[in-house]
Amino acid sequence: MRGRTFFDDMETRPAVFEALHDVMNMAAAQKTPWPEICPPESVISRMKPQVPLLVDVGGGTGVDIEQFRQRLPADAQYELILQDLPSVLEGRKVENGIVPMGHDFFTDQPVKGATAYYLHTVLHSWPDDFAVKILEQLAKAVEPGYSSLLIHEVVVDETPSDWDPMVDLYMLSQHISRERKEKAWADLLDRAGFVIVKVWRKSGSIESVIEAQRPAE
Repeated sequence: MRGRTFFDDMETRPAVFEALHDVMNMAAAQKTPWPEICPPESVISRMKPQVPLLVDVGGGTGVDIEQFRQRLPADAQYELILQDLPSVLEGRKVENGIVPMGHDFFTDQPVKGATAYYLHTVLHSWPDDFAVKILEQLAKAVEPGYSSLLIHEVVVDETPSDWDPMVDLYMLSQHISRERKEKAWADLLDRAGFVIVKVWRKSGSIESVIEAQRPAE
């Protein structure tokens, strides 16, 4: 049991939860779009027939997956899946080519062997043990040596900065969590059987995209 969380409280207050998603969408619109950090070609080039191209896990109202869709070749044949709780997806309009799917990321991942699974600011909201549980569900779904896990998050510099304590205090108070340095991300992923392949960075962006895989057996 994971006990009652910030997000459980939001579920009981739909109007507040709706407002939270609106604020998150506005914040996302001000950030560097993730396809400008991690080139879509890195995913598209490995696409297989009849295999979902991208699963946006905990993707909210679909801002990130739409940014990805807009950068796909016009003649590409693909399947994009937007996952979040049914209460989040209810009544949301999604673009052609994006399939909404109700899903709790603490439960078994129903989409197996996709080319890529993407999470944006999902894991930073959870302490390590719970973040590992989310990753373990994905570890059972990925195809080792093929599927990529793309984690779009802040990767804290090894050199401390003045804002680190303020961010840590906020994350601790709201989610009992923290922002993580690259080694902390590597350790977290290792607990679920993943290894970091590359950390995609872009000058001027406060977030990076960590690409990880389960090694082929």
